[in-house]
Amino acid sequence: MQLKYLISALCAVAATGVSAAAKQAGPGPAAQAKSYIISWNSDTPMAIVDEAIKKMESMGASVTHKYEFIKAFAVTSTANIM
Repeated sequence: MQLKYLISALCAVAATGVSAAAKQAGPGPAAQAKSYIISWNSDTPMAIVDEAIKKMESMGASVTHKYEFIKAFAVTSTANIM
């Protein structure tokens, strides 16, 4: 009977430790997303810009705007993708 209570107490202590570690870790990667503007020189071929957009989207970034007057796009992404 005492072993049952000991196991219950250990589980409660372990759960408290996991909860405290999760709070210290902070928000997950989705909460840490930032916005960036990626641009190129005016003589850069549009094929390179389009390729970069496809690559960013395939990695999970969200392209929020494609600029027409300059060779650039805006993207929202986590730091680990950038």
